Amino acid sequence: MNKILGLMAALALLGAPSVCAQTIDLRSIKCSEFAALPVETQDVVAVWLDGFLADDQAPDGLLVDFSETDADFIQEQCQKTPNAGLLASVEAMPDEQ
Repeated sequence: MNKILGLMAALALLGAPSVCAQTIDLRSIKCSEFAALPVETQDVVAVWLDGFLADDQAPDGLLVDFSETDADFIQEQCQKTPNAGLLASVEAMPDEQ
């Protein structure tokens, strides 16, 4: 499941016009660094994190609706602790948003 979502995120990045590619190390990025990313990149990171953190019992599917994204919720949480690691902050978030 995570591999499928990772592939979908990679394909989304390939289809998006960009000046240069960017690798984001999600193990070490801080909330403040996430907040500084372009909104489109935040959306892709949020989709990837959603798949990465999903348990094996989660339904297989991908909601592609960026009107109210997880990135917005992550951004709100990260404003509270800008020096915290992004992955640790997201893992500590409640499941229901």
